[in-house]
Amino acid sequence: MQKAQASFDYIKLEAAIVLEMEQALQTYRAMYDDLYIVALDCSSDLWSIGLMANTKTYLAEQADKDAEDYWYYKYCEEEWCIFATFDKLSAEMHQYMKKLHDTTDDTEHFEQHRATIIATCKKALCQLIASPFYQAYTDILLTFNVREYLEQEERIAIFERLNGAVRAQEYAEHIEEFV
Repeated sequence: MQKAQASFDYIKLEAAIVLEMEQALQTYRAMYDDLYIVALDCSSDLWSIGLMANTKTYLAEQADKDAEDYWYYKYCEEEWCIFATFDKLSAEMHQYMKKLHDTTDDTEHFEQHRATIIATCKKALCQLIASPFYQAYTDILLTFNVREYLEQEERIAIFERLNGAVRAQEYAEHIEEFV
């Protein structure tokens, strides 16, 4: 197979993620007054992107604070009550990955693309938290998830960058219980 001819606009993706996250924060804050965490979620095969979120009410229904699996339900994205795909962004990612898959078997290109997508997502989240818009949402924890890909140390570093060292301490202390 030959090299892929497709290109991907990472700058456009970054700007679009920020807008999608702003819209999601507005929407879900209006729907759930006890929203406490939102994760930008990217599939490890890079075919879709969206968000996962949780509420204090849903967390309490799953496990009370003294339960052995409390931290699992609090921080494990797959156990949260809200999941939404960013349809347009996912369609663009899917289209690119299909074309890449159809035109090359170059795993090095895929790994470079994945690394750039992950870096782009992190930049978008950092841009979001630095924006004046986000000041109304600082009570909501933010995180980034790439299923079965990010190591614990990287997850902690991202969480701390987005939420500060104090709020990241609990996350770091219990990461073995939910990753």
